[in-house]
Amino acid sequence: MLRLGLVLAVPLAAVAAVLVYADATRRDLPAGLRTRWTAGVAAGSALGVLTVFGLDGALFRAVAGITGGPVVVTAPWQLVALLSGVALVVSAGAVLVYGLGSRLGPLAV
Repeated sequence: MLRLGLVLAVPLAAVAAVLVYADATRRDLPAGLRTRWTAGVAAGSALGVLTVFGLDGALFRAVAGITGGPVVVTAPWQLVALLSGVALVVSAGAVLVYGLGSRLGPLAV
């Protein structure tokens, strides 16, 4: 599954980086800060996706603990869809960290 994570991590990280860079440019952030936020979000997104696909067993145990039953998929595409959905949420979370972090708190500009 980790290979699929590698395939998915690159486009998700690229999309997250483009979104952050476009917003930082629109807000006229300094070039150094813009670059750091973009690289940080891209790295966080990629590492998050790889973590989801690399630790899928732990993810399934967590879901089983929350729902009270095992994770049952009837087709391989359902497993891929589940992991891809969680990876997408992780990437969106990385962009959200930028959105809040660059506007609020000590890193606000």
